[in-house]
Amino acid sequence: MSQNRDARMRLGVFHKSDKVWNYNDYRDRYTMMKKSAYGDAKFEVDHIVECQLGDHIHTHTHTHITTRNRMKPLQKLWNDVDNLNVTTRGINQPKGDAFERWIRKRDDNLRDALLYYNLGANIRAKVCVAFEESSTSMQRELDEIMQSTGLDLYGDVACALDDWANKTG
Repeated sequence: MSQNRDARMRLGVFHKSDKVWNYNDYRDRYTMMKKSAYGDAKFEVDHIVECQLGDHIHTHTHTHITTRNRMKPLQKLWNDVDNLNVTTRGINQPKGDAFERWIRKRDDNLRDALLYYNLGANIRAKVCVAFEESSTSMQRELDEIMQSTGLDLYGDVACALDDWANKTG
């Protein structure tokens, strides 16, 4: 996927793991397991609405003409604790691959893309619910940013995100 170099949504978020656990009531939103159940297991901080989807949306709307200052609110939104979950690598990595597959239109919906990577039915359902909840929250925030700045690009991103949220399956 070709991307505008300035369209990178991903920022380092592992340092936010304690805040993410707290925000999510010390549960992995995809498994509903408590943090204590993981013991010494390694975990990853995952973007619920994947950054590659944000990059894709940014690249495929007129927002590719934006400046770095206009990107900052988008990056902040994509990397904020309410779009993050702490989960295992065994879930995070196939979920990221599934988003790539979905973005490239190899599957019509997110659920099918997650199935392709053999994620269980309960995990698929919870990933889709978390995606829908996070994207709805992000759309509201994008609309507020658009209202306060008067810049349509944030509204365009919100509309594109809404289109994707309607294709979870």
